[in-house]
Amino acid sequence: MSEEQGKKITVDASIAVKWVNPSEQFGDIAGQILQDYEQGKLSFAVPEFFYYEVASGISKAVARGDITREEGLEALDGILDMEMEIYSLPDVKTVYSFSQTHRRSIYDCFYLALAQRLRVEFWTADKKLYDAVKGELQFVKWIGDYSS
Repeated sequence: MSEEQGKKITVDASIAVKWVNPSEQFGDIAGQILQDYEQGKLSFAVPEFFYYEVASGISKAVARGDITREEGLEALDGILDMEMEIYSLPDVKTVYSFSQTHRRSIYDCFYLALAQRLRVEFWTADKKLYDAVKGELQFVKWIGDYSS
């Protein structure tokens, strides 16, 4: 998928894991985001560690018994096969500044810095992250507000 085919957005692993385990809260909305990607309405820009974070989330879903090991591996293969734009990690000082200002993890702040650098929306299902930045960072969007 080329970026001309759809609106470029950043999504984090909290959304991607819901593609694998749609029974999670907001799984239906995450599925709509995925469907919009599949229909060419969206393209995804993610930091280079995204797949590792997704693998971690899938591993946790397997450990909880939400999905089997085989389903987890199939899901990971499916996500790895998606055409996403992978970006090198943003400037560490920018990430650190976001982390200190908003009291969020460095990993969360990689997404913030990437979306800011690319001037795209960043969609998350991480309520604590969203609540921490929603007043200041208008490009950060809550999954519950998504509409196709």
